[in-house]
Amino acid sequence: MWVTPSGAQIKSAGERLEDIRDRPDDFRLLERMPLVAESVPTVFGERSGEDTTITFLDIEATSLDVREARIIELGMLRCRYSPEGRLVEIIDVFSGFEDPGMPIPREVTGLTGITDEMVHGERLDPDAVRGWLGRDPLVVAHNARFDRPIFEQRFPDMGDYRWACSLRGIPWSMMGYGSASLPLLLEQEGWFFEAHRAHTDCLAVSWMLHSVPGTLGHLLDSIADRAKVTASGNTYPVKESLKERGYRFDGAKKHWTRIIPLSGLDQEMDFLGRMSYGGVIAGHERVTARTAFKE
Repeated sequence: MWVTPSGAQIKSAGERLEDIRDRPDDFRLLERMPLVAESVPTVFGERSGEDTTITFLDIEATSLDVREARIIELGMLRCRYSPEGRLVEIIDVFSGFEDPGMPIPREVTGLTGITDEMVHGERLDPDAVRGWLGRDPLVVAHNARFDRPIFEQRFPDMGDYRWACSLRGIPWSMMGYGSASLPLLLEQEGWFFEAHRAHTDCLAVSWMLHSVPGTLGHLLDSIADRAKVTASGNTYPVKESLKERGYRFDGAKKHWTRIIPLSGLDQEMDFLGRMSYGGVIAGHERVTARTAFKE
């Protein structure tokens, strides 16, 4: 028996074996993700002398607004991947609480299970975090636009790391996934896990990249230098065209942005140039893994 967020009591699979046998096509089997902190270190494949370190990072915070959010839990996972772009092992896991100096909002506790009592008096040691990350790591977060700004607000002298985003750096929709939400990605592969705890989310990202061929390769390709294109000025008449082309509106800076490969920059500037007669102002800047997802 398990209880849903709405309070409904659902029979366990064992209690419904007869129904499953009678109507097997009406059921789908979900298995608990086998990775847990206690299973680290874990070896997925044959190691070589040319494997490269990669670090998965996740933050639980007091708010979804990166300008207000304070860390309450930091999780990190150190892994190695092969020259062929396959995860070969998980080396170590880090998990630590931080007292935000304020009551944790009720909805955050409801989502994460983290209470004021769990974080009371806890503090993340910057030297320990820096030492754990090592020299010039590649840091992967499933939503780097959220995790990177919050991490760097807390640790401002660690602002030059390379970052990648497993949410946006992998073409999940083109690969047939209906959602890029981490729990739903794993569910579509037949797995479930206890989401919204930092180190567990890191384990889930690593399991997804290990389980689905090609995903780590897409992620590594995404850290190549790109161009951030902006459209400002009188954009209201063309906002639907910008949305359809993949632009996002930045309310703080009052402009539209899109990240594209450098090879497509000339074509994109031509597209915006055709709007310039209506008052649209186009701009662009180079984006690297060291500058991506900072805002």
